[in-house]
Amino acid sequence: MELHVASQKLFGFTLHRHVHRHLKDHFIPHAGNGYLPHVLHHRALRLYSALLLLMKLVALGSPLLLPYSITQALALTPDNVIELTNQSRRDYHLAELLPSAKLAVAAANKARDIMDKSYFAHFSPGGVSPWYWITQAGYTYTHAGENLAIRFTSAEGVNEAWLNSPTHRANILSEDFKEIGVAVLTDNFGQEGSATIVVQMFGSQDQPAKQPIAASVSPPIPAPQRPVAKSSSILPAVAATKVSIDYPLMNSYVKTGSFDILGTAAKLAKVRVYVDSSPPQTVLADFNGKFSLRLASEYTLAEGSHLLRAVAESSGGSVESPAVRFRVDFAPPSIDRDSFSILPAMVPGKYNVRAQVAEDSVRTIVTVGRDSVALTKQDGNSWTGTLQVLQSLSVERLPIEVYAQDMAGNEARVRVGELVLGQVKGLYSFVSGDASAANPSFSFLGGLVKVGDLDFALKNFYLLFAAGLGFALILKIAIARHVQHVRAIAGGAGVMMLAMILFVL
Repeated sequence: MELHVASQKLFGFTLHRHVHRHLKDHFIPHAGNGYLPHVLHHRALRLYSALLLLMKLVALGSPLLLPYSITQALALTPDNVIELTNQSRRDYHLAELLPSAKLAVAAANKARDIMDKSYFAHFSPGGVSPWYWITQAGYTYTHAGENLAIRFTSAEGVNEAWLNSPTHRANILSEDFKEIGVAVLTDNFGQEGSATIVVQMFGSQDQPAKQPIAASVSPPIPAPQRPVAKSSSILPAVAATKVSIDYPLMNSYVKTGSFDILGTAAKLAKVRVYVDSSPPQTVLADFNGKFSLRLASEYTLAEGSHLLRAVAESSGGSVESPAVRFRVDFAPPSIDRDSFSILPAMVPGKYNVRAQVAEDSVRTIVTVGRDSVALTKQDGNSWTGTLQVLQSLSVERLPIEVYAQDMAGNEARVRVGELVLGQVKGLYSFVSGDASAANPSFSFLGGLVKVGDLDFALKNFYLLFAAGLGFALILKIAIARHVQHVRAIAGGAGVMMLAMILFVL
């Protein structure tokens, strides 16, 4: 037993000396290797050069070598837009959205209206909201949403633009939505010529609708001559009756005092529209029994509750629609900056967020840079959620913003601080903490080397390789000053320069 232990110790000592000798031969000049470390032999230098160039060629040519996949540019079709949307949801372990024929009809009707009236907005020039089209298609929903895009040429481009916008991204990744419908329409877009419109409708109808609430609409993205995307989220509405006011909807909210009143009546019927106690305005229904009336300037409504009804007269007699009670709301929801808080969660890269927003808000989103989360309403005015920051926290500054929408579609956006190198900074009362423990990435060499960021992996390799080879050259020159191998030193310097050139490219 003692002999066995002794032999183990002797073997361990021998192995240690063996490894040490080989490492010394590879990296340190001495008499045993002719004062030329193996890493600087001409064959090794040739191998390094070939490997460095091969890695760069593979990185540049990988898009051509890979088989055609969904990540490549796809034709701009409804099916491809839906597939990319579901791919994004799968990436976040969310259930896929099921195609809905009714939502597809709603999207197609909205796209046609955009083309016919030459506007690009969630609300038409007459104030018609996104959820009107969903209701008209016969889709009774509990939650619904809309994304818009214009002047894109590929499904990938549309999806990428939506994901880069916090409000569009929140729609795509919302757990409230179960179904989807998409329309793609190319036609003449006013004086700007031909354009392609993409309308993406979301919805769910797994719960009975409660009190109808108007939509919340995201702000426009100003790029009139380039691809543009828009998003909107909306909540319950009610279906129209045969002779009815179709818009505004019962118990809904509108954010303007002058808008188009839409309704259904008998073909070519004369319709008198009454708003509160004002004198009626008259309009004729078309051959399809539809009528549209823009409130005259003297009828512009003030904030508050209003009552609307219509009386239709035709050869069959007169009939009165059910009265529609709705509310005009101009004011955006207020956001309490002082009560906002953000704390690193136990899961790497995630933060627990809390915000206080006005009670009439129906949607609250917190964004950090390009990342966002739609918060869930708790008791009172409190909204909470967990935000996953996918961007590297080595980015110097990431703005933190709170975005809120009320039932009328009014919006408020407030910048509440910054995430600076993983720590929350700002003028307001943040609950802050060091996020470095929650993020596995780190950097060294003055931030040039960033571990954990795949985009920098190849550049990091080139930089570290050049540094290692440079260190070997310094040892060679410093230790073996009396025996210099000029060709080896020149070759090593050349390979190191090649690595640095590839690092810069």
